[in-house]
Amino acid sequence: EELLRLFYKAENIVIKRKKFKKQFDPEILLGQRASHEIVDPKTGEVLAKKNRKIGKALLKRLVEAKIKEFDVEREDLIGKFLAHDIVDSSGEVVVLSNTELTDSILDSILDVKVKSFEVLFIDGTHVSDSFRKTLSLDIVVDTDEALLEIYRRLRPSSPPTLEVATSFFNNLFFNSATYDLSE
Repeated sequence: EELLRLFYKAENIVIKRKKFKKQFDPEILLGQRASHEIVDPKTGEVLAKKNRKIGKALLKRLVEAKIKEFDVEREDLIGKFLAHDIVDSSGEVVVLSNTELTDSILDSILDVKVKSFEVLFIDGTHVSDSFRKTLSLDIVVDTDEALLEIYRRLRPSSPPTLEVATSFFNNLFFNSATYDLSE
């Protein structure tokens, strides 16, 4: 979760009466298309029609109208990835972070009765999903296991032990006699 937050912005999705609403974030919304009509809550005027691209001028109007959130369809959430774990009231993890949202996972989130959750903002043009994919392939859970995995890949013929792997890693990156960036 920590690494995902360093590399990606998150969109906050609020659940009200089993409906999904996206919180207004001008930084993320710029350049996106409106999934619904965005209506001024005070006047009822339609500020953005469905599928209209949100440019700087429209974004300024939305900010001036003090839009806080707008509707988002389930279909728009399917295929997005969770920015954090979804936990039920007993503390049990129901859905792990970096999990792709599907219809059944959205049903699970509704069943847990969380008030909101965050999805990663990955548009494919400005923000790549390569780091998210790398994290999803990573099977290592702690430092010791990571040291052993690095050692296995760099020295496949040698049997890995934690002591040998730690020594190798420290010599490789932290020993000035073996790690030197000068000419």
